[in-house]
Amino acid sequence: MKNHRSLFVLVLLGLLLLSLGMVSAQDNVTLVVWDIHPTSPQSDVINQLNAEFEENHPGVTIERTAYTFEDLKTVIALGLSSDDGPDVSLVNQGFPDMGALVAADLLLPLDDYAEQYGWNERWSPGLLARNSFSADGKEFGTGSLYGVSTTAEIGGVFYHKDMFAEYGLEVPTTFEEFQTILDTFANEGIRPFAFGPLAGSHSLHYFFTIQHSLSNVEWLDNFIYRRGDVRFDTPENIEAAAILQDWASKYFPEDFTGLERETARSLFYNKEHPLMIDGSWMGGNMIENNLGDEVGFFLMPRHTDGETPLAFGGWSLAWAIRKTTANPDLAAEYLEWQTGERAAELWAGIGDVPAVGLEDRSNIQYSIQNDILDAWESANKTNGVGHYLDWASPTIYDTMKADLELLMAGQITPEEFAADIQRDYESGAPS
Repeated sequence: MKNHRSLFVLVLLGLLLLSLGMVSAQDNVTLVVWDIHPTSPQSDVINQLNAEFEENHPGVTIERTAYTFEDLKTVIALGLSSDDGPDVSLVNQGFPDMGALVAADLLLPLDDYAEQYGWNERWSPGLLARNSFSADGKEFGTGSLYGVSTTAEIGGVFYHKDMFAEYGLEVPTTFEEFQTILDTFANEGIRPFAFGPLAGSHSLHYFFTIQHSLSNVEWLDNFIYRRGDVRFDTPENIEAAAILQDWASKYFPEDFTGLERETARSLFYNKEHPLMIDGSWMGGNMIENNLGDEVGFFLMPRHTDGETPLAFGGWSLAWAIRKTTANPDLAAEYLEWQTGERAAELWAGIGDVPAVGLEDRSNIQYSIQNDILDAWESANKTNGVGHYLDWASPTIYDTMKADLELLMAGQITPEEFAADIQRDYESGAPS
């Protein structure tokens, strides 16, 4: 009887120590994590968050692999299909990636964890919809939650302040004023845009920016979520393609067809071009290149005077959990850590926009950070956050990338471009 009492006391003591965090419930657990931040400063933030997570979870080791965005798209399905693949990974939203992974039954629904951690209250239904799918992957923007995101993203225009000042230019309030800025530089023999299409995303982001300046939220939601009889081959989208084609001939680097995206970004850092369309995620890179106070950021104005800007963006890639992970609770805790207040503090510190918001800007050091935060808060307040159009079908990213190359080279017309994307959109409809 005495032995039984001793054993009982030891069990109670063990449970007490466990509850106090003095004994880890995750002894010798490896959590495999994939992300898309192979370079600093973003990689530094991930490493710091991972180190702090390990420190607070004795016995847990984060085994991290960082890919480029394009490489992750290539390997993610195979990785999530493997028992030794990532327990947690960043996943691109939309039908081509998250939708396909849900349809293949590779992602864990997060509804219970959303309730546990209060994610449904932390973020608006409109944002949560971007990481939601029906269980068969056929309906986007509804059903279960399959991911949560660390940062908000918004596309806009980076510019060198001193080059604007040299030519008496100011941040434009209309698309016509923006066009005047382009012509001002072109007339001085300066190709205004830093642009590198080889990686793909630069081409799409430039087109998205023009398209959103002509579009509206209702059309974008209907197109992305496949609501009603929405079409891509509209007069507005044809006009957007025509503008991009015109820009390619006048305002892009003369040898742009052979430029990588990162090369184009370096040309911007070095002030060989005064403008670059890119996203809020580039704030940290501006700071890393000692441009934190020298470069500004603004949203592309609309074509219609008086309308507030509408910018592509929303959330960064979503942290998702492999359905067959052996440690779903730990993985969910990792998602909470990567999207909580500590993560917000670190991401804001390098110039990114935390998805949970940032009320206290007392630690903000550079004007570029305030420009980006102002842009996000303004767009969020005015319902001016649009979408990434390549979410709309499983193959539209590749189709749009290839067709934009042809469009900018003058090998297809804007009408042919819009018709081809419409065909892809129709063929990509979930059956």
